Amino acid sequence: MGFLVASAYNVAFITLSRDMSLTFLPMHSPLSANPRSICMGMVNNNHFVQVYLAADRPMPPVASSWTTYHKRAADGWGLAYRNHQIS
Repeated sequence: MGFLVASAYNVAFITLSRDMSLTFLPMHSPLSANPRSICMGMVNNNHFVQVYLAADRPMPPVASSWTTYHKRAADGWGLAYRNHQIS
């Protein structure tokens, strides 16, 4: 689901939960001039709510399959968000 949202809306899609938090980046499109992100948090293990993050917030790691399967045109997304990732 994460890659579909990121690619459809051309945004970094961040999911937060107690069990696993990940960042999904667009698979095909180049980094836009003004990149945006959407963050959703899992609540009570049964629904999501939108979470608003500060501008220089730390982010969960990028989903590992992005590195393997993204198109070269989308390389800019990985470079732009690399410095914001939590180890």
